[in-house]
Amino acid sequence: MPEPRAFDVEIAIEKLNDTNHQVLIKAGSRNNRSEIRTLINSIWNQVELPKDWNESISVPIYKKGRL
Repeated sequence: MPEPRAFDVEIAIEKLNDTNHQVLIKAGSRNNRSEIRTLINSIWNQVELPKDWNESISVPIYKKGRL
């Protein structure tokens, strides 16, 4: 299966919901989007996800007001 094309990555980015990190990706420059595509293609060619992606750190962001 061929690597995702730049157009495919652009479409996927535009379909992201508006959470904080997704807004930053959408607002990023062409260079940032190109780097994201490079990362996706690198992972695509490895056939498996990097081991570091098995772990995550969640940081709660508290806002004023009621929960």
